[in-house]
Amino acid sequence: MLKKNALIKKGRNIGSLAGGILYILFGLIPALYLSSRVTLILIPQFIGVPIQSEILVRILAITGTVLGLFLTGTLFIVLGAVTGTLISHGIYYAVQFWRTLKGEAPEEEPILVINKRIPVLSEDIKREIERELEFLEPILKELHSMVIIGSSAYGINEDNSDIDIVIIARKDDFERVRDMVFEHEIDLSLKDDKKKKEFIVLGPDYTEEMFRLSTPFSYSIRYGMILKDDGYLRSLFKKYPPALPERSYYFKAFYEYIAIQYYGSLTNLEKTIKGKDCSRKCCSSKANCNGLDNAEMFLKVILRMLYITLPSKGYIPLTKKDLIQYVRNLYGREWAMGIEKVVSLSRTSPQTVYYDQYLKLKPIATGLFRETIDILGKKAEVIKVLRDAASMVRGQYNKIEDRFFKECVI
Repeated sequence: MLKKNALIKKGRNIGSLAGGILYILFGLIPALYLSSRVTLILIPQFIGVPIQSEILVRILAITGTVLGLFLTGTLFIVLGAVTGTLISHGIYYAVQFWRTLKGEAPEEEPILVINKRIPVLSEDIKREIERELEFLEPILKELHSMVIIGSSAYGINEDNSDIDIVIIARKDDFERVRDMVFEHEIDLSLKDDKKKKEFIVLGPDYTEEMFRLSTPFSYSIRYGMILKDDGYLRSLFKKYPPALPERSYYFKAFYEYIAIQYYGSLTNLEKTIKGKDCSRKCCSSKANCNGLDNAEMFLKVILRMLYITLPSKGYIPLTKKDLIQYVRNLYGREWAMGIEKVVSLSRTSPQTVYYDQYLKLKPIATGLFRETIDILGKKAEVIKVLRDAASMVRGQYNKIEDRFFKECVI
């Protein structure tokens, strides 16, 4: 997909760079000569009398030369940026015209759709969070920010909703903060806690990359309930205004969270089905229906694929309710009901999917996977990742080419 804004931005940047290079190669020496000459000619005319002091003449000449170099350099860069922008516009419309001649519909960049809400914590969530975050008091100075995201941030959480807390640590303190949070999560797992807390610890470099790529998760932070911020997040909000996700985000999400999980989760469930001799008849009633345990990855990969397919159409979900609503708008009522079931099952522990549920969810999973591949395009890089993922699932580890995948196996 040819993104107009991204193309124009790239053209402007290339034009600016080209203008700067041309100035250094061809404009610097003429500008240096003209600036000093023009300064010495114009200054006496403004003053009205000849300048007698040799030192003053030199100071004025240097000042005028520096100013002249700055102005002429700026002119070259601005002209380059304008030229690059105009060329980018020309390329974009030429491509659209060519698509029209071939009978294809012109591509239009989707409009950014975000269901913004005013962050507000319900009283029970507020008390819960205040009590839960007491363990961080000794290291508050080591944190940039703390943010509540998801439905809890807007007071629309359900009884089985998680409380998602994002903690952004300072660069040098990341490991210490992460370890402390990990120990706290172990303590929580030993308690009979009705409300599940999900802590996400991030470093500043990773956080900035998310905002640079305009990932859906960066929007969850941007529009979440900020509990603490030393100015770090505000600077990111200003530096990276809301925009559609960058192209590289889609491949990154596919590479890190989907490729292996999709093949692996489907393969494992199919093996379980064969092992339990499941069939449509065996699920006439839940009492006689064998559950497919360890379906957590299968459920996760469905949701993760939606965070590629929905943003590619401009839809950025901030909560699971948004996710279900956008699926209903784009894919229809049947898929929305399936995703609602996925969300519900993913909140239970352990996650068990019954065979009849699996039969309804599998077409959604395969449909989203095909759409994800269409979004990425069948490039050599994508095909290589798919081959490695398939080899890993089949146990053919010697055929894996990617170093990251090999490290996963080891």
